Amino acid sequence: MAKSNEQKCIEAVTKKIQNSEYNTVTMKGVRNLSRADLESVVMYAEFFARGDYSSLMKPVGNVKALLDAFGVKTESDFSYSW
Repeated sequence: MAKSNEQKCIEAVTKKIQNSEYNTVTMKGVRNLSRADLESVVMYAEFFARGDYSSLMKPVGNVKALLDAFGVKTESDFSYSW
């Protein structure tokens, strides 16, 4: 069974966090990613994989750029429950 884009993103970012704990990093052409950015990307990818992201704010900046680089849908299916 093929891995989803969300799962690939989670695995790659988690590995990057483990290898460079406190430095800013570059992934998929997105530069200056802090550890907080990487943790946010993992959180968003986990929520998007489950399909329940109505409680989250829209991803922006480097977080959105990295999610887009992995092919994780962030825009077209994003909806609010207001």
